[in-house]
Amino acid sequence: MGRCTVAHVLTFLLAGGAWSATYKVTTNANAGVGSFRWAINRANSHAGPDAITFEAALGSQTIAPTSALPDIVDADTSILGDTDVDGLPDILLRGLEAGAANGLTLKADRCTVDGLAIMDFSGNGILLWRADECVIRNCHVGVNRGGGQMYRNGVHQIKLWGAHRNTIGREVSGGRNVIAAGSAAGMRSGVYVANSIGNAIKNNNIGVARDGITPLCDMSEGGVGITLITPAALLPAQAGSDRTGEVVWTGDNLIGGRVGDRNVIGGMQVGIDLCDADENLTSANYLGLGRGGTTSVPLGDAVRIRGGSRGNRIGPLNSDPERGNIIWGDLMGVSIYDEGTEGNTVDGNHFTRRIVGKQVGGILCRDGAGSQILERNSFGGDYSPYTHSTGVYLSDGGQGSRIADNQFLRSVVHGLCVWGGVEGGLGAQVIGNGFTGNSVGIECLKALPSLKVQDNAFRGCWAAVRIYGLSAPLLGRQFGSGEDLGRNRFYFSNQWYIMNLSPNRIMAEGNRFPGGFLDPHVKILDAQDDSSRGVVDIEPQGSPLPTLSSAGALALSGTTALLAGTGAEIAFTLSAPAEVEVAVLNLAGRPVATVCRAREYSAGTQRLYWDGRGDSGLRVPAGRYVVQVGARGPDGAQARALATVLIGR
Repeated sequence: MGRCTVAHVLTFLLAGGAWSATYKVTTNANAGVGSFRWAINRANSHAGPDAITFEAALGSQTIAPTSALPDIVDADTSILGDTDVDGLPDILLRGLEAGAANGLTLKADRCTVDGLAIMDFSGNGILLWRADECVIRNCHVGVNRGGGQMYRNGVHQIKLWGAHRNTIGREVSGGRNVIAAGSAAGMRSGVYVANSIGNAIKNNNIGVARDGITPLCDMSEGGVGITLITPAALLPAQAGSDRTGEVVWTGDNLIGGRVGDRNVIGGMQVGIDLCDADENLTSANYLGLGRGGTTSVPLGDAVRIRGGSRGNRIGPLNSDPERGNIIWGDLMGVSIYDEGTEGNTVDGNHFTRRIVGKQVGGILCRDGAGSQILERNSFGGDYSPYTHSTGVYLSDGGQGSRIADNQFLRSVVHGLCVWGGVEGGLGAQVIGNGFTGNSVGIECLKALPSLKVQDNAFRGCWAAVRIYGLSAPLLGRQFGSGEDLGRNRFYFSNQWYIMNLSPNRIMAEGNRFPGGFLDPHVKILDAQDDSSRGVVDIEPQGSPLPTLSSAGALALSGTTALLAGTGAEIAFTLSAPAEVEVAVLNLAGRPVATVCRAREYSAGTQRLYWDGRGDSGLRVPAGRYVVQVGARGPDGAQARALATVLIGR
């Protein structure tokens, strides 16, 4: 041995290191030299990296221990069961004769389990107990070696307890695990993560066979796909802590991530369950869809957020539409509930199918859950041949939520439904959403007055907004409030703009209603149609303008111009029939736009809409403008009035 080599070895040994070792399993016997039990014991007794490999002939046999296998307690131990390195498990580990036992228990860091099918154990399939930075890949857990039949383990299929920064699966298809859903009895989980942070669960089939399409069991027989939980039974001082003694919770875990990291989750009652779990990210998964995104897989509630969970995100961290979750839920897309559950974000996802006859299909916020951010999601549309009952439903929950920039498309019956209870919709903001082809765009059953609705677009709905009972949402400016509300756009294709079936006065100033021959009130159901209903106030300054009777001399009164959309709503009252001209001037008095020229109007209150464009057809610059109304009676009498409006951009 050369001098340099000797020096290197001495330095390595003095530092406490050791050479790596490989232990080959050559028999399926329960014990003895060459058995799996023997190989684990040898690896545990050898400090340093170890590899446990298997004779290829064992791929046609079953390893069936007759008692619990030893825990893996030596760091950097790799169990390599993919003997032909094709990304599929070759070794079957079956626990029918093992008694009260887990399939494998890892209590050491940086271990790898690769290429095993683990099934029929009474405990967990794989347990990571305070084991960090481990990898589980190319395994079938609770599933046979072929990946098409379920043989569930008794508790959870994979359980992490106080285990951090582990990876279940890999970014590439070669690392994919096939994991059975937990049993519906006791609502067990495919992957159960408790008191653990920084773990990644990616590119797995959970509840779905190796083909990525076929459910492993009936939806009613499957419990949960993935659970992230801080167990309620743990006192803070008892919660699993890392090796520095820092108390940890379940947070900062990743489910999915990028397009290549998609998990396929289906064939169970709950896809992902977050309970008292904070700041986790779920992105780019197929929930209720097979791999490829074209075949549905039965799934009850796709995601539940509960138990005081905060700061979780369902959807991508950026605006990349490819990284949103596609949720094809049979019962509920995302269900958010319990007091203290707040500050969660559902952003950039696509919600599709539901079972006909169920009440809700997209996002449900209920039972005292607090403020959430629900943004940039799409519901229904041509992508979904089925019908959602409701896109977003606030039922005694969601106070202070922001519901913004979502698209509620044709197959959604109700875009947003607010059932107030005690807190439903309290202080919520509904901003910049598109409601297209819904039966009802916004349904207010008990929407409290602080529900603010602005900058939304309603097209092709039977009723854009429908209001019942105690509801009194703010659809526009409230007289004297000074708030910048309204700017909703009600298109002519709606059968009804606003249906006020309540006795309340509904503030709806500052919105854009189609101009032309049809008075907006024709498509507004309120006190003008039924005296038992409240008024829908779309007039400038918060109250109807007075109507003057003809008394001979022509008079103009109550002339106003109020910002509405990108233009202005102009109103005036004539004391007698007259020919009217309305023009918009800049502050220098030069003409900018002709709104109305030599048009006959009858006595009473009249309204027009200026779209904010000049006579050139271009939008006028932001600034203050003068609206000039001139009237000439049949007898030659004339009247003129001015109003100003501030146009913004």
